[in-house]
Amino acid sequence: MTDSLRTILILFTAVASLLRAETLVGQCTHVADGDTLTLTLPDKSSEKIRLYGIDAPEKQQEYAEEAKQRLTELASGKEIRAVVMNRDRYGRAVAKVYAGKTDVCLAMVSGGCAWHYVIYAPLDVDLAEAETLAAAQKWGLWQHSHPIPPWEFRKGARPAKPNEHNHPYWVTESGRIHNARCKYFGTTQNGRYTAQPQASDSNCRLCGGTVTSESPSFPTWWNILLLILLLGLLPLILLRLLLIRARG
Repeated sequence: MTDSLRTILILFTAVASLLRAETLVGQCTHVADGDTLTLTLPDKSSEKIRLYGIDAPEKQQEYAEEAKQRLTELASGKEIRAVVMNRDRYGRAVAKVYAGKTDVCLAMVSGGCAWHYVIYAPLDVDLAEAETLAAAQKWGLWQHSHPIPPWEFRKGARPAKPNEHNHPYWVTESGRIHNARCKYFGTTQNGRYTAQPQASDSNCRLCGGTVTSESPSFPTWWNILLLILLLGLLPLILLRLLLIRARG
């Protein structure tokens, strides 16, 4: 599935979720990690919640424990309102989570405890701005020079080995660019470290290489279709978000 098709499907899912969003209210009785908690509902049943639009470090990653601790501070033992956006493949409710007036998802990203999960929340401007500010101020996990997003870590990306001149890119003989977060960075037999790849080189599909190189573009008709969908769906999404925020 192409990235553009995936984006379109996610947008359709987001709109459908917003139009039929349910709200769960209960007490947070368990925090599993930086983006997962459990609510105990008034009928004593429990509901596992995956925080919408964010992705916290995996347990094997740096800053995972700090992220879990921050979510514990924000939510544990408190009455939580969870606006369910959808269900993931594990059956968990994926939800915008509020502790009183506090937007817990936003607070996690603002404090540098999680990433904005762009692929699943592409239109969430608040999360995008919060991540940009946290990264600029080097808060939380952004203190690391090359923090690895969890979705890349799950694909096998690991911290890079240092190189002699501390150059951030490795370019193989075939012209494939790997950045310093990539598991293939500097591990192939033939290639070179460089501070600036050539524009003719191509990005690694795992790490994305570098924006200075030529990236394969989507067909024009995909871009046109995506633009039409965005223009048509954006008013509905914004209206629903305003209603959700008003209830918050």
